[in-house]
Formats: sequence, structure tokens, C-alpha cells
Amino acid sequence: MTTPPIYNPVIPFTMGLAMQPGLMMHLQGKPTGSEFHINLKAGLEADADIALHFNPRFSPEKIIVRNTYSKGRWGVEERRISSFPFSLGEHFEMVILCQEHQFKARPPKLFKNPGVPLSATVPFSNLKGHKIVINGIPLDQEPRKFTFDLRGAPPDNDIYMHMDSRFAQRRIVRNSMLRGKWGGEERQLAIPFPFYPGVPYKITIHVEEQSFRVVLNGMEIFRFNHRKRPLTLIGQVDFHGSTDISCVKFK
Repeated sequence: MTTPPIYNPVIPFTMGLAMQPGLMMHLQGKPTGSEFHINLKAGLEADADIALHFNPRFSPEKIIVRNTYSKGRWGVEERRISSFPFSLGEHFEMVILCQEHQFKARPPKLFKNPGVPLSATVPFSNLKGHKIVINGIPLDQEPRKFTFDLRGAPPDNDIYMHMDSRFAQRRIVRNSMLRGKWGGEERQLAIPFPFYPGVPYKITIHVEEQSFRVVLNGMEIFRFNHRKRPLTLIGQVDFHGSTDISCVKFK
């Protein structure tokens, strides 16, 4: 179930929403004061129960307070966080995912200069309809190859798409590994081998209904049809080999 986006609402803002396990909210904004809050309420009334009170505060300390409000009383606050992801005056985007027994709130994953090898966790319950943007540079001294693997979340170790860029062969080999066995390789490209040592690249992997559509520097270079479903089982993207990665973003 998808709700049409609402752009630039006047704050404070209230809307009706049928939240249930498996659904998520995608929010964008820019903090302008000492705090803001997002309340998932059981109704539109002012005193309705609040299933999730999400309250980032910039002063006197940077903290994110989470709580519930039931039958006229606040519950026990939760404050522990590993880092504070918001900055005054800077745009943010975040996802609130409703699960059976909890809410998960987090920004879509953004990794800057993470180093290789890297395993990036998928921040969505279903990768379909999203895209992965990868900025990197092949190592400038005789790179051999580098690999991106879209892999199932444990205990699912299947590889849904293996993209292996090989400099000696000047090929980008695609494959899948299901139940411990490699499938048939795909090697045809719409363009000549596009990578060069020391030359930056931008790869965007579009996760579409029938395939992964891979775009390099604005040009589509191949499509890899899905060999396993559901795509909800994809849980991480692994990076290996002769490349530096400057940024990975899930959108």
C-alpha cells in the first residue's frame, strides 16, 4: 500500500495514516529549532494515544527521546543512541518502519569513505523500487578486479546479483549463487569495458520489478533479470577487490 507523497506541509501538520506491520514512512525535512517531534497516534484527537513519540533534541544535549502515551500517561523514556544523525539547518531523510513488536527509525544508509572490503546493510524491508548509488575509484596501480554482491540477510547466504569487474579480461561478469551453486554467467555489455585505474565512477543499481538495472555515469550498461524472489530477502551489499569506495547510498 503506497500513499501519495505530501510536499512542504505547514508545521504543525497532522494527517491520517493506516500504519501496520511491514509499512514504512519516508520523511524529509530540515531542523530549524531546538527540537522537533514525530508522533504516530491512534487517532486525530489531541489526547489520542501515541504509539511512537520520536523527539530529537539539540539542547541542552543532543539526544533522541522515544516514548509512548497511553490513557493520559507517558511511559518510560528511551534515550540511548549510538550517534546523533541530525544537524541544525541541514536537510535529512529518514525511514520509520513498523514491525510486529517494534518501530525502527533510521536514515537511509549513507556510508562515506568506508574502506573495502565492506558489507552495507540494506535499510529497507523491501529493496524493490529503490536504488543503490556507489561512488568509487579503481586502484591506480594494476587493479585486478572488484566485486559487488547483493546478498540475502543471514541465514540466507544466496547472492542475488554478483557483479565482477575484471580488468585483465576487460569484462563485467554477472551471475548469481543460489543454494551454494553458481548459475550461468552473463558478460554482454552495451558499451566497451568502462573502468580505468584512478578514474572515478558512479554506479546506480535500480532494483526494478523484473531485473536489476545498472547505470554507470548516467548510461545504462546492463540489466540482470531476477533469478530468485522475494526481493525482501536481500539484506546486504558486499564490496571486495581493487577499488576505493567513497560513498554508498540507499535511496
